[in-house]
Amino acid sequence: MVTHLQMIASESRGALAAQFALFFGCAAMFVAVLANISMAYLEKRRMQGAADLAALELISSGEVTPERVRTLLLAQGFDLEGVSIAVTTGNYSTTRASTGYARYQANTSPANAVRVDVAVPVREHVASGWLRNDNRMDISAVARVEATAELAMGSRLLRLEGGLSGEILSAALGYEGAIKAMDYEQLLDVQVSLLDFLDALDTDLDLQAVTYQEVLDSEVTLGAVAAALQVARTDGLALPGFAVAPELAGRPLTLGDLIHHDGLAYAPAHSPHGPEPIVVDGGRLLFASAALADGDRQISLEIEGASGLATLELRIGEVAQLMSWNLSGEKEDALQTAQTRLRLAALEDTALLGGLGIEVNLASATAEIADVVCSARTVQRVDVEVTTSPSSLALELGLLGRLSLDLSDSEVQTVSFSPDEIAARTVKQARSGLGVNVNDAPLLARGITRAVDTLLVDLGLHLGEADLWVTGASCNRPVLVL
Repeated sequence: MVTHLQMIASESRGALAAQFALFFGCAAMFVAVLANISMAYLEKRRMQGAADLAALELISSGEVTPERVRTLLLAQGFDLEGVSIAVTTGNYSTTRASTGYARYQANTSPANAVRVDVAVPVREHVASGWLRNDNRMDISAVARVEATAELAMGSRLLRLEGGLSGEILSAALGYEGAIKAMDYEQLLDVQVSLLDFLDALDTDLDLQAVTYQEVLDSEVTLGAVAAALQVARTDGLALPGFAVAPELAGRPLTLGDLIHHDGLAYAPAHSPHGPEPIVVDGGRLLFASAALADGDRQISLEIEGASGLATLELRIGEVAQLMSWNLSGEKEDALQTAQTRLRLAALEDTALLGGLGIEVNLASATAEIADVVCSARTVQRVDVEVTTSPSSLALELGLLGRLSLDLSDSEVQTVSFSPDEIAARTVKQARSGLGVNVNDAPLLARGITRAVDTLLVDLGLHLGEADLWVTGASCNRPVLVL
């Protein structure tokens, strides 16, 4: 009996030992697998960082070869046994509807990006004698040069040039130019004598300056600048429409922040000017002064009445607007301008009616830089998308909603600038066609409005037009995009 029990106990101990050995083996295998997965994850992250740096180095140096990537990885201590490396050049564009790696197209011109692909075998760092696998980690990195651009835009309501009207003007009057109405350029093309302007400022404000530099360093008002420009105009005529709004006339500024001329530093004020006067664009000087004094329009008017129940805002004459764009950072959504903006709002704080209002825009335009196309580090093209409208009206009807009327077909026009055009500051015109849209839906058939628009253009009448020019563009700093 005792011997039988001893046999049972011995067999039980043997079974438990076998079960423990099996459990220990499974646990050890699980730990080994988990450790290898963790090591593989860390190795992938390290290799991803190295691939990112390699892509940036390749596009910076222009040496786009797998051998260069291999050299960079070896320098960082990577074991490249069984590692495959592929390098491609291609085009990366943010304007494509796709996202992620689909924005990169290999072997496509213009080549502005580099893609590095690294395939790494998953190695067994723990229990390598037990575990075997054929898995590989695929790692990719895409870098391109950062593209930047600056865009300027001005708008006009009407341009009469070319076509039948131009032929009639040429035959009858010998006039070969363009007639423009409500045009940003009309606010700029006024020539003035700089020294006469500074002399007039010194006299009007009784600055008693000894040198012109003292005039530039003195604090003056925007109204005094406008008055002095009228005196200094080279043709002696009155400045049309350059009287600043009363609320802007008293705003202070220092002209030394705008005008830098080494020859004026010690030149005595009111001295003889010599046979060749220093001539500047008076309109540009006035509006630069207005911008410095926090105003950039001919007329700026805000009125609040009826104890705050109604407000009126009027803006007339807007100079060319500027915007900057870059690939990797924040950028303005769009550049907007208009030659006349009128907004009347009433009962905005009245919950019963929900607020009433009317907004009118004349000669408005909206533009945005769609893309800066680079080849390596050279700008190939800048694409600008623009829409214009001769007139638009919006009514806020409180609880009834919003009603809008637009005399444009809202068709987006794409204007492209070459490197030579950018360097020459070439100005290009763009305009959407005419239309009659109510709440963004055409009231008249497109065929009718396009026929009318074509007829007007043939007559030389261009309505709702924008001037665009790119003031600068570059493809410089490499950036990682994927």
